[in-house]
Amino acid sequence: MRSLDGERVYVHRRTETKLVFAGMHDCLAGGVVQPGETPKATAIRELAEELGVVATAPPRPLAHLAWDGRWADAPMRCHLYAYELRSDGPIHHQADEVADGWWWTDAQLRMHLADPEWPFVPDTRVLVDDLLS
Repeated sequence: MRSLDGERVYVHRRTETKLVFAGMHDCLAGGVVQPGETPKATAIRELAEELGVVATAPPRPLAHLAWDGRWADAPMRCHLYAYELRSDGPIHHQADEVADGWWWTDAQLRMHLADPEWPFVPDTRVLVDDLLS
């Protein structure tokens, strides 16, 4: 999610109890596309579920790619769809999913991403160049 002026991106830390990528940082609200649901509808639903933000304008598609990675020593394959939604909040974290969050500029996020040891979700990491200016 970007701020309304486009100058900041919302970065959050996942809870330690998440089943996948626990305790890692992310700049996307995301989840599994439900049967009969479009990726665009999933983006809107997940933003509301995880960050409590209701989209007031249609999301803008940014990227789509297949990702082959690993999690917990097991192969993982998924299709990633990224959309940009803009809002200044208010933000209400879903306590089971989001531990904390901050507004950062793209430069601040890139500075953290330059550290390969910084715990950032790997699937978003492959999309981040398409997401940041």
